[in-house]
Amino acid sequence: GPGRGYLWMSNYESLEWYYVGLDDEQRGPVSFAQLKKVYKDLDDSCLLWHAQMSAWTELGQLPDVKKALSPTKKKPPRKLPPKKGPPKFNKPAASKPAAKSALSGGLAKSGNGGNSLRVREPDHSRSLSASEEFQRIAAEVPNEGWRRLVAADGTVYYHNTISDETTYDTPAVFQTDDDKVRDGEWIWVPDNEEGFLKAKIVSRMGNGGFQVETEDGQSKNVGPKKAKNCE
Repeated sequence: GPGRGYLWMSNYESLEWYYVGLDDEQRGPVSFAQLKKVYKDLDDSCLLWHAQMSAWTELGQLPDVKKALSPTKKKPPRKLPPKKGPPKFNKPAASKPAAKSALSGGLAKSGNGGNSLRVREPDHSRSLSASEEFQRIAAEVPNEGWRRLVAADGTVYYHNTISDETTYDTPAVFQTDDDKVRDGEWIWVPDNEEGFLKAKIVSRMGNGGFQVETEDGQSKNVGPKKAKNCE
């Protein structure tokens, strides 16, 4: 079959590739790195070709190429380092009301044996709720309790010493302005040279399309049927 030629072809990156996507449009030549970028928009029925092939071949018949195109999933660390949280919080006991004086009317005996008026201050003490206690501690701990840590394989993760939460997402206290900008909504838009480019939605148009800005600063208007969600 036409897929057998890949058993002896070892250097995919050195070739110029052509492909036919789900829209039946031929594109190319593109590098293997560019082909990887659009792999998520292809399926096994899409056709591939390069100069060493005798005919167009479906992607599903090229298991070695399909494996090379598939993105490598990043494995999480097997075991996180031991975490040390804050000391256990002991809820304070509610204070008992003071015993009433033997004298009526709120009078208490003075030190010289006479009677004097002494107004007792109301007892406003109460135990804090769990959320109030968390907020109180967070206000006193740097970065609201968040620590940036690096696992043995180089993966960066974050641990909160107050809530004992561990996450790979960057907490707000560590986010830069660029991080906050990148947190917007991104889509894939068609491009004559690259096939598709990643772009951030700037605004939505009345016809359902989008005004977008690509990563290299280009502004484009894209129809609703041409844009694809970034996964």
